[in-house]
This record gives sequence, structure tokens and C-alpha cells, in this order.
Amino acid sequence: MVKIRLLESSDRARRAGFSLVEVTMAFGIFTFVLVGLLGLMPTAMRAARESLDVAAALQLADKLAARLNAGDISSLEIGAPPRFYYFDDLGGEMAGPEDAVYKVGVSLGESESANLVRAAIRVQSAQGGDASRAFCYLLLNNE
Repeated sequence: MVKIRLLESSDRARRAGFSLVEVTMAFGIFTFVLVGLLGLMPTAMRAARESLDVAAALQLADKLAARLNAGDISSLEIGAPPRFYYFDDLGGEMAGPEDAVYKVGVSLGESESANLVRAAIRVQSAQGGDASRAFCYLLLNNE
């Protein structure tokens, strides 16, 4: 009687685990999903970088538009060629293009109303990349 119980308990223990086929199939499915997720990483990284670039460009354009609106930049004239400003990666203005990360061109143009001035602001990489962001603002004419 004791032997039968031992056989029954060892038989039950043998059935409680996973077979090699089940473990291999689970590992194969896991590997297939992992390879698929790793394949999406370059696209996700590119989208994240693009999002950061757009956010930085918008922040710099807003900064310069606020300065224009406050009258801090009075040397710009309507119809003149764009004036360039240089910024580091944290948004701090720099004196020149050396070590700058962003190059921002600002130009003023006429609008349909005499009370408004159109400000065109183009933000691009200072290292010479061809990707740029253009923003247009309507500002009060302070003259």
C-alpha cells in the first residue's frame, strides 16, 4: 500500500511540470514577439527625436516672437533680409554660430492690417542640416 502511494505521488509530480515541447514553443513565441518589438525601436527613436526637434523649434520661435512683441528687437525692418540668432541646446542665446545648435532667422513683412506686422521665423540646425521649421506670427505694429 505504501508503494502505491509513492507511485501515485511521483506520477502526479511528473504530470505537474511542463514538457520540453511546451517550453520550446513558449520560448519561440516570446522570441518572435521580442524580435518584432526590437524592429520598432528605430522608428520609435526617430519619432521621439522629431518630437523633441519640433518642441525646441516652437519654444525658440515663441521666445523670439515675445521679444519682437515687447520691442526688444528694434533693429529689424519690414522687408529687410532675415536676421539670424544662434542658440545652444538649452535655448540660451549665443553671440555667434560657433558651438550653436540652432540657427533662427527672423524677418518682418507687411500684413493686411496697418496695425499688424507679420513675423516669419525659421528655426534650423546650426550644423547645416536641411530640416527646418517655419513659423508665422502676427504682431502689433509698435511704430
